[in-house]
Amino acid sequence: MNLVRPTTLNRWKIQNLDYNWYLALAIGGGFFGLDYLYLGSPIGAFAKFIFNLSTFGYWWFYDALNAVVGQDEVRLYGPTAPVLGAIGVGAARFRDAKNPSSDPALKKHLNFLIYGLVLGFLGMFGGDSFLTGHSFNGIIRLICLISFIGAPIAIIWWVRNLYFYVFDTSTCLNQNYAYFGAAKGTGPDCPSIFASFFIFLLQTVAGIAGIIPGLGPLIKLILDKLIKSLMEAYDMVTVDAEAAEIGFERLAAHAGNPPMDVKELQRTKIGQELNPKSKDCKVGEGLTPEEEAAAVAAAKQAGGGVLLEGSSYLPLFLSMTIGLIIVSSIIVSLRRLRQNAKSEQHGSEETDDPPQPGNSRDPTPVQ
Repeated sequence: MNLVRPTTLNRWKIQNLDYNWYLALAIGGGFFGLDYLYLGSPIGAFAKFIFNLSTFGYWWFYDALNAVVGQDEVRLYGPTAPVLGAIGVGAARFRDAKNPSSDPALKKHLNFLIYGLVLGFLGMFGGDSFLTGHSFNGIIRLICLISFIGAPIAIIWWVRNLYFYVFDTSTCLNQNYAYFGAAKGTGPDCPSIFASFFIFLLQTVAGIAGIIPGLGPLIKLILDKLIKSLMEAYDMVTVDAEAAEIGFERLAAHAGNPPMDVKELQRTKIGQELNPKSKDCKVGEGLTPEEEAAAVAAAKQAGGGVLLEGSSYLPLFLSMTIGLIIVSSIIVSLRRLRQNAKSEQHGSEETDDPPQPGNSRDPTPVQ
C-alpha cells in the first residue's frame, strides 16, 4: 500500500534517517504526525493527526513512549501503530553511527519533511518548485497566480502536487529524487492523465502563439521551455546518453553522411532527411527501437525538429482549427457591424435584434 511502499529501504536504496531527529519529532511534533512525514509517509501523518484529535493524543503518547524505550524495535521494524502493531513505515532506514555524516545523501534526511511543509503553506505560490530547484516552473506558477487569468492554473498545479505528495508518494519521489536524496526511480508505469492533458494544452497554446505576430514567438519560446521542463519532471523524456550517441552515428551513416559529433548532428535538426539527395532515405530506418527512441529524445531535448513517422500532429491541427475559428468570428463580427452602420445611414430598421412576437391569431377580442 502507498502508506508503506514509498518509505521502504527498497525504494530509497539508502539508510539516511537520523534516529535523534525522529525521536525529537515523535515527542515534539507527534501530535501533528510530523514524525511520519519525516519517515516519508504523508498518509500515515494525516491518519495519526486525525486519530490524535479524536483520542486526545493517544497515538502521540504511544509513539513517543516507543521511540524512547523501544529504539531497537523501531530501528528494525519502524514505529508501531496502536492495535495494528508494526506496519513497516521507515523500517530499516535509520542509519547507524558508522555511516559518515559527510555523505550528501545522508544530509538530505529532512528534505521530505521540509518539502511537505513548504508545499502545504507556500505551494500555491510555487514555493515547492523553487525549493526543489525547478525555478523556471516556480516563476511560471507565481506569475499565473498573481494574474487573474492564470490563477486557476497555479491552483490546479498546487493541488496536483499535493495529491502526488499524499496519495501517490512514489511518483513524487521519482520527480524530485535528487532533492530528497532517494535513488532515481523508474517513474510511473504510465504518464498521468493530468500531465498528458496539461502538456497537450500547453502545446496547443504554443502552436497558436507561434502564428501571432509581435509577442507570439516570445510566448511560444517560453511555453516550449515550460513544456520541456514539465516533460522531464513527469519522466516523459528519458535519454540514455550512450545509446543516443550510437543512434546519432547510425542515423548519419544510414543517410550517407560521414560520422559527426552529437552536438553537430543536433544542430542539423535531424528529423528531416540528413541527405537531401536521397529521396528514399527516411530518418529512423535501420535502427533498433532503443536506438531510435534515444536519438529522437536526445534531439528533442536539444531543440531539433524530429518528426518520425507516426508523430502526433494533433496539437498543430487543433491550433490551426482554433485559429481559423477565431479569425472567422472576427470577420463575421466586423461584417455585422458594417451592415448595421449602413442600415442606420439609410434609415432602415435592420438590426441584429431578435424578431418580436406577432399578434394573437385568435380574432376574438378579450372581454
